[in-house]
Amino acid sequence: MAFTGFPIPTREYTPPDQRTGVVTITRASASDGWLHTADPSVSIALSPALPDAAYAVQVDLISADDLGRVGQVVAYDRAANGFKLRFTGATNNVQVRWTTTRI
Repeated sequence: MAFTGFPIPTREYTPPDQRTGVVTITRASASDGWLHTADPSVSIALSPALPDAAYAVQVDLISADDLGRVGQVVAYDRAANGFKLRFTGATNNVQVRWTTTRI
């Protein structure tokens, strides 16, 4: 009798303290690529809130108006009930998938 392997689960397992989502970060006014006054940002709410702010945020780039001008995507201001994301480049729209993981 040949071993056929383990069954493949039909849905992804998400640990209870892990959250994921997709968000588009949009620059409020179009940039000429040289001067902008603030990095575009967005607030992410975690509901229900996590026990504390001891989590990491992984960000995966999905799309952008100009992939070569995204810069860095940064997670900051972490709290138990949410965090903020911003990008540092000169493009106008960036879509990312974010995932929180308890540390």
